[in-house]
Amino acid sequence: VGITDERKQKYDFSEPYIASKAVLIVRSDDDSIKTFADLKGKKSAQSLTSNFGKLATASGAELVGTDGFDQSIQLVLTRRADATINDSLSFLDFKKQKPDAPVKIVAEQADADHSGIIFRKGDAELKAALDKAIADIKADGTYQKISDV
Repeated sequence: VGITDERKQKYDFSEPYIASKAVLIVRSDDDSIKTFADLKGKKSAQSLTSNFGKLATASGAELVGTDGFDQSIQLVLTRRADATINDSLSFLDFKKQKPDAPVKIVAEQADADHSGIIFRKGDAELKAALDKAIADIKADGTYQKISDV
């Protein structure tokens, strides 16, 4: 789950287990959108409650609600949306599965978003156990093996 200040007020998190940047994705043949600012007045396919949706709104986009990444990409591919903002790792995985899909990244957010395991606030023992488990799989190479899949 993405670690945000808003969520930190209600929940605790493990140490981050992944960092990824938000990327702006458009059709390969679309040269009208090159930056997040170019979303002004355009349609962006987004999960309405996501951090990516908030970024699209802040950039002036009209949101087209979706259930997630796959639906967002389909709306872009079928021209029912001009763009989508999503996680760079999700995009890379999608392109690994569908290398010929006619979509591209045109912009990347400067700061990475971090994800961690979310849990009930105040459980120091659980936090310590989760943090240790994450550190252990990083130390023994398991984390890298999973990342390479």
